Amino acid sequence: MAWVRCPDCPGSDMKWFGPLTEEEIPAARQVVAEARPEEYFVANAYHRCRHEGCRRIQRRDDWKRGGTLPEEG
Repeated sequence: MAWVRCPDCPGSDMKWFGPLTEEEIPAARQVVAEARPEEYFVANAYHRCRHEGCRRIQRRDDWKRGGTLPEEG
């Protein structure tokens, strides 16, 4: 887990991020493909905010490059 900036969470900017789960990878791949079609998706290069209710994913090396996973349903 990493303690990094989350632009989607209210309050403090810093939140705990963890690796993507197997269930999150397909949705994350789609989010990245829509935002950056030129980028080859590598799941290990991304992590997800673990703050309750947040669905933010972002690159481990650049907190500005990321997106929000769709609602589970």
